[in-house]
Amino acid sequence: MKRYTEFSELIAALKAEQEHIQTIIDALQNPKDTTEEKLIIEYLVTRSTVKVAAYAKVHGVKSPAGKAFRPGDMSELINEGSENITPLLLTVARDIFRKNSNAAWRAYG
Repeated sequence: MKRYTEFSELIAALKAEQEHIQTIIDALQNPKDTTEEKLIIEYLVTRSTVKVAAYAKVHGVKSPAGKAFRPGDMSELINEGSENITPLLLTVARDIFRKNSNAAWRAYG
């Protein structure tokens, strides 16, 4: 965390963070009614491409190739994005995905 020289700097930084979090909450409360957005939200909840693939199977979602939706398809959706996903939610999903990938490399790399 950044060090501040004045208390007012800390308060300003926290208020900015609070505003950013509120915009994320607003996006989550008003999602687009698309399959891709639903998958991204499921990823934000579970933080797992494997769990999203299971969710997709239960809900009859297929991969772009028309086959069973797999964890790799979720990784591809996160990395490539889609116009059917709210950009802010995609950014949050990418951040989580990056952190998960880095943790896996540290643990097994």
